[in-house]
Amino acid sequence: MTTLFRLFFAAFCLCIFVIMISGCGRNDDMTVNCSVSGPAISVESTAAPTCSTPGTVTVAVSGGTDPVTFSINGLDFQSSSEFSGLAPGTYTLTVMDANECTATTSVGLAVKNDLTLSFTASVAGCEGSEGSVELSATGGSGTYLYSIDGKNFVESSVFSGLANGEYSVAVKDGFCEFHTKAIVPSGLSFDTAIATIIKNKCAVDGCHVTGSQFPDMTSFKGIQDNAKQIGLRVGNRGMPPMQEGIAQLEEDEINKIVCWVTDGAPNN
Repeated sequence: MTTLFRLFFAAFCLCIFVIMISGCGRNDDMTVNCSVSGPAISVESTAAPTCSTPGTVTVAVSGGTDPVTFSINGLDFQSSSEFSGLAPGTYTLTVMDANECTATTSVGLAVKNDLTLSFTASVAGCEGSEGSVELSATGGSGTYLYSIDGKNFVESSVFSGLANGEYSVAVKDGFCEFHTKAIVPSGLSFDTAIATIIKNKCAVDGCHVTGSQFPDMTSFKGIQDNAKQIGLRVGNRGMPPMQEGIAQLEEDEINKIVCWVTDGAPNN
């Protein structure tokens, strides 16, 4: 009995040893190398958010072991590879397979601004404040705030009591803004208010005529092409030069030229 027991015990221990060795072998076989057999992720498509609609991102995956799940914040995984309802920003996308191998990528969504703004303006007069601007917006959410200076926004789209000049008008909703320039005209006519001043006091012998070194103001094109410079020089009292024998502009004439240039130097 003793010998038989010893043989039985030895066989039992050998069996246990074999099982342990076999078990270790199976564990080694089941070890997953994620860098070799894990998934890869890429961005398949995006739809940029607009002022009125959120964005979407769809990811693509290759490799890995099914089933795979997806996350846009690293926490809440889902079976769908599409994420919607996204505001502008940068997102980290993660895919995880059945072996808990993961891969990440990132995507940025910039807002596609679909707001537009147009305006109508009434004349202000050269030295008055009778002008107005009415703004009209399209696109976006439809809930608009308006600005006449690009900074302070109000509900009204009509601004009155404006002097002649250029204004930085804007509209905004939600998280979108659209800025443009609006001109409140003086209403001065080149033919009736400006041409005579330039002819008599600017385009004179030796100054601003054909063949001189100065811009030629004997033609409307020559005047219009240099309108900004003319307005600046006249407004700073630098033209005509303060020289004996050169007729100087009256204050009213200076104001008229500056007003007409501010209007955009129209051929009116």
